[in-house]
Amino acid sequence: MKIYLLGYFGSGAYADDLIGEITRRMFLDAWTAAERPGQLTIHDRTTHACPAAGPDVATFLNEYDLVVFCGGSLLGRLRLPPFHRVETWIERLAVPLVLLGTGWRREDLPLSREEIDRMQLLLGHAQAVYVRGEMTRRQILDHRLPAERVRVLGDPGLCFEPSAPRGPAPERMRVGVVVRQMSDVEINQDRATLDNETWHIRLAEILEALIAAGHEIIFCPMSPKWRQHDNDHLGTEAVCRNMRSREPISVLESSIWTLPPHLVTFDLVVSQRLHGTLISLSQGVPVFPIEYQFGKMADSLSLPGFERIRQLITPQRRVDVPRFFAKLPALLDPSLQSNTQAACDVVRAEYRGVIAGLLR
Repeated sequence: MKIYLLGYFGSGAYADDLIGEITRRMFLDAWTAAERPGQLTIHDRTTHACPAAGPDVATFLNEYDLVVFCGGSLLGRLRLPPFHRVETWIERLAVPLVLLGTGWRREDLPLSREEIDRMQLLLGHAQAVYVRGEMTRRQILDHRLPAERVRVLGDPGLCFEPSAPRGPAPERMRVGVVVRQMSDVEINQDRATLDNETWHIRLAEILEALIAAGHEIIFCPMSPKWRQHDNDHLGTEAVCRNMRSREPISVLESSIWTLPPHLVTFDLVVSQRLHGTLISLSQGVPVFPIEYQFGKMADSLSLPGFERIRQLITPQRRVDVPRFFAKLPALLDPSLQSNTQAACDVVRAEYRGVIAGLLR
């Protein structure tokens, strides 16, 4: 059997590559567990580039038995090849197409008439549509798009296998910080949510207070430093510029393979990144989740079992020292970590069931 994964892989962002990797791993595990004869082959654009548009896209994808678009923004994907010209090939696609764990962002709105038409084509031809949260499902319904096969499944970032059980947070914590710099375009799209400059100052004040209390601060960018327009390192630098502490600030350079193990080493993660939050939660690491972009975290944590952590999400514009320390006891409560890991177990099991069904 041959599967082609479509997504945001290979862009230089570790989260997107990790979504591809965890999806690939779940398909391979399901294939092994089912003891199917023959071999399962999985390709994506990093090794087998798909044509950008036209009938050649269908010709290329028809060489596979299943096409899976996994993770990321559903609308953002429609603005990139090959979906930006989906009308030129979707009618010729002869193999099943499944959307797996994709989502919606408020920055994607409003949709143009052309984008609505493309979305109708895509959802109408998909065998199944599994979205990451209720907000995404509601947006599909509100736009009167084909919704008969839409089901909320959760984000693939919640499916990482948990690490060993954790004890209570130590008196001196290692605090991981995952931030990014918002672009001017993003700020203009949602000024009510984003406050880029004072946000850096207010986060710096929180980190200063943690240092004063004896905790260690480690920044953990989720993309390589060489990446052009690297928002993770720009965000880190912007926060550090506003810190008055003379304590050395550590920056932990990761890779797609080392990011999850790095996050596990922290006693608390202050996360402005969606998948920095979700991967940490899957590992039982306490997280202070900051909603930086258009409801993505709230959407991804709208599933049953995540109610407690969802209530602790703090919009970026409201992050400050009093709110952080008011929420800290609840964030460090071991029962919260047990609660969220149990919810992640449910998401992981549902993904395995869906993927096993796709391989039948």
